[in-house]
Amino acid sequence: RAAIADYNRLSESQPNNVKWLLGSAVAYDQLQAYNEAIIAYENIALNPNLPDNISTFVTQRLGELRTLIWKIIYGYV
Repeated sequence: RAAIADYNRLSESQPNNVKWLLGSAVAYDQLQAYNEAIIAYENIALNPNLPDNISTFVTQRLGELRTLIWKIIYGYV
């Protein structure tokens, strides 16, 4: 959780630096805080100037997390 707080502080001081937002999303993801990770990834996806590799990663990870959440809800995990 300390890493998330650090990334959030960095995001506040440098709001146009997507790596801080991505760091926060990945940290939530690693903590299995999937709802928070989805929100963080969705916020990143709103950025119209994302590099292609980050856009691809974020889109793929959102799909994976949504599938995982669905499986958890319906008892497939």
